[in-house]
Amino acid sequence: SPVGLTLLEPHINYTNDVFKLLDNNIVINGMAHITGGGLIENIPRVLPKNCVATIRKGSWDVLPVFTCMESIGNIDEHEMFRTFNMGIGMVVIVPQNQVSLIKDLINVVEIGKIEEGERGVKLI
Repeated sequence: SPVGLTLLEPHINYTNDVFKLLDNNIVINGMAHITGGGLIENIPRVLPKNCVATIRKGSWDVLPVFTCMESIGNIDEHEMFRTFNMGIGMVVIVPQNQVSLIKDLINVVEIGKIEEGERGVKLI
């Protein structure tokens, strides 16, 4: 669809998905609604000081509107991830041993992991 119409689409409401996780006793260690500040600025807000989120670029399909903006605007990739959500509207941090159960409950993409390190986001 045209870029203008894509940008006008309302954001997804994640409430029902979060309740489904809670109703199924999923342990939620952190949640970040990815708005202004993108993945780079929003995820660290829910991390302890000694944890880094390692995000695997390419583990999800980036919407064409983002690749178009990056190309036409000649925007650095890191800046794209700092400014925009890149198609990831919500990050939910859960124990690794619950990921397969979560995938059976709701539509999710596993984009990375939490590791020991300086608080922040590492794109790989």
